[in-house]
Amino acid sequence: MKIKSLVLTFAVSIAITVIALFLAAFWMYRSSPGDGAVNAVVLLIYIVSNFAGGFLIGKCAVRRRYLWGFGMGNAYFLLLLGASMVIGNGGTVGVIHGILTYCIITVSSSIGGMLAG
Repeated sequence: MKIKSLVLTFAVSIAITVIALFLAAFWMYRSSPGDGAVNAVVLLIYIVSNFAGGFLIGKCAVRRRYLWGFGMGNAYFLLLLGASMVIGNGGTVGVIHGILTYCIITVSSSIGGMLAG
């Protein structure tokens, strides 16, 4: 697998996330939804962007597509963790929340990789 494919696929996954988060922020500004709706939308954005990233990396990979998707999910989670530590609340979100987010991200990207074949 070429480095260019990896970087491009990761960039597409991040771009989907950024665009979806901007749209969600606009929706939240206009309609003032409850906390449950906001959490559900953010979770859906994680799932869709990681599924797309896993699917794209699976299309580029010849073998072990689910592992490439899993790796893409790990890279995404590490970027998300680093960004939340720098910009957010210093990483003080609970351990359970972090583990659940990690599982959701890696499972959705692995499924995307598996379905790419």
